[in-house]
Amino acid sequence: MKSLMRSLFAFLLGLALVLTPSWAIAQEVPPPDPVPAPVSTPVAVVIDGEALLQVRESLGRFSMEERAQQIRQRIIQVARNDSISVESLEIVESDRGEGSLSIVSSQLEDNADLLTVTLADAEAVNTTPELLANAYLNEIKACIGEFRRSRTTGYLLRAGLYSVLTTLGFVVLLLALGFFFSRFSRILETWGASRIPDLRVRDFQLLTSGRITFILQQILKVIRFLLTVVFVVAYAALILRFFPWTRQVAFLLRSYALSVLANTGTAFVNYVPNLLTIVLVAVVTYYLLRLVKPLFNELGRSTLTLPGFYPEWAAPTYRLIALLAIALAAIVIFPYLPGFGSEAFQGVGIFIGVLVSLGSSSAVANAVAGVILIYTRAFQVGDTIRVNDVEGEGEGKLFLVTRVRTLNNSVVTISNGLLLSGNIINYSATIRESRTPVRTSCDVGLGYDLSWQEAYETLATAVLETNYVREEPAPIVEHFALGDYAVTYRVKVYTRYPRRIEEIQADLLRNVHEKCNQAGIEILSPVYSAVRDGNPSTLPEANLPENYVATGFKVNPSGNLFQVDLRMGPNSRGRRQAGDRQRQESSDSGANGNQKS
Repeated sequence: MKSLMRSLFAFLLGLALVLTPSWAIAQEVPPPDPVPAPVSTPVAVVIDGEALLQVRESLGRFSMEERAQQIRQRIIQVARNDSISVESLEIVESDRGEGSLSIVSSQLEDNADLLTVTLADAEAVNTTPELLANAYLNEIKACIGEFRRSRTTGYLLRAGLYSVLTTLGFVVLLLALGFFFSRFSRILETWGASRIPDLRVRDFQLLTSGRITFILQQILKVIRFLLTVVFVVAYAALILRFFPWTRQVAFLLRSYALSVLANTGTAFVNYVPNLLTIVLVAVVTYYLLRLVKPLFNELGRSTLTLPGFYPEWAAPTYRLIALLAIALAAIVIFPYLPGFGSEAFQGVGIFIGVLVSLGSSSAVANAVAGVILIYTRAFQVGDTIRVNDVEGEGEGKLFLVTRVRTLNNSVVTISNGLLLSGNIINYSATIRESRTPVRTSCDVGLGYDLSWQEAYETLATAVLETNYVREEPAPIVEHFALGDYAVTYRVKVYTRYPRRIEEIQADLLRNVHEKCNQAGIEILSPVYSAVRDGNPSTLPEANLPENYVATGFKVNPSGNLFQVDLRMGPNSRGRRQAGDRQRQESSDSGANGNQKS
């Protein structure tokens, strides 16, 4: 009880520490600043993957995008023409507005402007058009010089050499990465049996050392995969950057990678409050279940009793409460999950809901039937039961099905819905609850020539030598039926071992057979008893008298049974009449002799 109170106090203290700073911060948050007016995003002029300058204002009918594209095309046109010297680039006044300046080249055939700097462009960066035009001129000259230098033969040869060296370094890095993680994984596997203990919460084992080792190895694999992806992206960006034609691709690849990292970090930071809420709900649910579990443990051990509450209800009731608590926690946590409220999330939720509603009707029915079976106390695990044509020991009462181990030691799985709709015969309930043994019986057919007193005595003697049969209550021998050829006697015995009923019945029948043989009682079939004369006794030789001799068939002359003259011929009728007169005379003389005597 003290440990329970300490756990409750620690939980409340932690809850207070989590909620108090959040409440204080919420009280001190100043009112939000007014939303500033939207600012146009500048457009960069990119050449060979590098941002040369940025266009912040439109010019006449040209938008910022169109203006940036036109500047890029004109600079590349000058850079590709080696006859145009970068020294020919100069700044002149422009007629596109007051204070506007243009960067031009006297060697261009069309005398087109490379770039025009307006007063609005200078004000956007808080400078003057002259300073901004000079800065742009220097950057354009450097860009054109780098553009031409990067396409020389010497530069390309060096770029190829750098690519080969970078590739070799990348391969060595991957090999070193694989070696390090493989070695560390083997070290973890070695530590798993000696240095990594099992993770326990009091007496409950959450994770074994082997499972912890496996989880750590999987984390290492994930880290190795992420590092490999980072190295591959960095290698590809570096190789593509060596060559001028692929610098744009390298720039985009680097931008995408940095964007992914930035978005991931921002999303994680923004998700921290929701994550803390989820953790708080999970912790509260966990400790509430821990607070309730000792109560049901006491109810299950019968050290604590409630009127009308049986001890076998404790464990399933706690599981139901835990299921409801977890379901409620999931409902609370659900809105704080990433992506909640998005169309994709809603579509997946609707799809899963339709699948569950269409395919779970039988599962829900079996689950409800399982709960009903628990609280109707139809049987307990270990009881000997009979369901329809399945008889055996109840091995497990699961949420959806029940497992029965038959007398042949095979396991039959029955759905709870089918179990609830049928009749359940429980042979162990009376033994467990009222100490009343279960009764079994067998039928024996004996001949009418045997007195019922002798039959009772013989059957009772056979019962006394049967294993697992109780003397109290006393076995019962009674008449069951008077058949056409035999009298059927029923023997009823009591036992406290319902699991051995089949064995008891076999032992009882064996003893009845043996005792009948010893008492000289023949168990005859109707067909055999019809031709009983002249056949030897069915008793074993050990149970027959020493001077026993099988009797012969008793055949007595009875004359012509059907009064038919078997002699055939033309005078058969006369001979038959003469024979009849002789038989009549002999019968008359016999009758006179009897009268004289």
